[in-house]
Amino acid sequence: MTRSGFNFRLWIRRAHLYCGLALVPWVLLYAASGMLFNHPGWTAPDDGPRHFSVSQLDAALRERGVLDAQAGAKAVAAMLGDDVVVHASPPPTLTSRLHAKRTDGTDELWLRFPVRRGSWGTRPDTARVPASLAELDPLQVHGHDREAWQAFSDAVAADLEGRRTTTALSRTPTLRFNADIDAEAWVVEYDAKSGGVSFEAIEDREVRIPRLLARLHMTHVYPDTLGAAWLHAIIVDLSALCLVMWCITGLCMWWWMRKLRVVGGIVIVTGLVFTAALLVDVVPPML
Repeated sequence: MTRSGFNFRLWIRRAHLYCGLALVPWVLLYAASGMLFNHPGWTAPDDGPRHFSVSQLDAALRERGVLDAQAGAKAVAAMLGDDVVVHASPPPTLTSRLHAKRTDGTDELWLRFPVRRGSWGTRPDTARVPASLAELDPLQVHGHDREAWQAFSDAVAADLEGRRTTTALSRTPTLRFNADIDAEAWVVEYDAKSGGVSFEAIEDREVRIPRLLARLHMTHVYPDTLGAAWLHAIIVDLSALCLVMWCITGLCMWWWMRKLRVVGGIVIVTGLVFTAALLVDVVPPML
């Protein structure tokens, strides 16, 4: 091997080493945030709302008189007409969150619902509706209407407060499900607060690769049943652990190279200083 070839390989190894040492804080940051994103219950406060699995949430809804996503979708479909057939896959979900204000002057109440499914394409500029449902009045679905969610909100607020508490409901989760209507596949969304129903023809949705990749990146949380989504969550955890191991093994390899300890140490300290300086503008004030 020529000396120039040897020097090039040595330069590549050194560049790999020093870039890795400088970026160790960022790699660890992404690994930690990925794990916490996949396990939101780890950071749930002892005195605040908990993160529930979908099955636990469904049980809580039924206990407080609100239909779960499956039952709610069937109820909405029944009111839309006998020709509306709800798809089993993907399953109906409750998206977004519940928002209410406690009427006794204490803090607002926010409940985020665990959802693993999001939009992967852009909606058309001109929305269509099924021809058979062109003239549709707001629906009042018993057990999944404003009154049911109001009772649920009051019950959750009372559980958190430890006493009877009433709330002013300002937003309810949106019930979303796929269904066959007029021989077409549609995404149906029902807003329990207003009773409004919106439709989106799946064939009208334009696929956007950036949005699809963003959805794949942000999909997180373990589902209740084994399947592709559960394996995806496992891979997210394994990827985060691999990043941590990459940092640990890289630091060990650098330390074992005695001649490079000083230069590598300077690179690490420089990387930490730059990381701290950049995060000052990103992290909100703690006080």
